[in-house]
Amino acid sequence: MQKFKQLSLAQRYQIEILLQTGLTQTSIAKQIGVHKSTISRKLKRSIPKRGKGSGEYSFVSISTYIT
Repeated sequence: MQKFKQLSLAQRYQIEILLQTGLTQTSIAKQIGVHKSTISRKLKRSIPKRGKGSGEYSFVSISTYIT
């Protein structure tokens, strides 16, 4: 039984677009309606540290893992 809400697909796309426009994590969290630590954790897990796309958040690259 989950005690938390996962980000929806729409919210993940919003994060990507808002990051590209240059908004801060705090501003993005306020617009989406989640805590700023949720955004921080999502970015930490989703931004590759090495290789292609290093340092950039892209929802497209992580969507292949969603079943």
